[in-house]
Amino acid sequence: ADTSGNVVTAGTLTATGLTTLNGGLTVNGGNLDMNGNVDISGNLVVNGTVTTLDTTNTTIKDLLIELGTGVTGTPGNDAGIVIERGSAANAFIGYDESADKFIVGTGTFTGASTKMKMTLLQTVLHT
Repeated sequence: ADTSGNVVTAGTLTATGLTTLNGGLTVNGGNLDMNGNVDISGNLVVNGTVTTLDTTNTTIKDLLIELGTGVTGTPGNDAGIVIERGSAANAFIGYDESADKFIVGTGTFTGASTKMKMTLLQTVLHT
């Protein structure tokens, strides 16, 4: 059925087949669950404090990845990549702000850590 104007649904709205929305879709509260593939043409903006990707393999076309966007003033936290290793010590490749050096090491930190306390495996670059 073609509908012009507003449609308000209390409860569940199920759409089968190709559904086209011209304008926008707003979900206030609750979740928006999608089953199957979702194709997005344009930019995807995600606002929040945690973004979780649950994928087996992730490929990124960009040649540069920026960590710490928006940091101002003197940086106070380490930045880099944390590799979770199960029951073994996690690994870190990144920049140690307190040492002012790029380092590689292992420890009990996670991706939520801001200061890496680790067994230093190698200082990659002296500044």
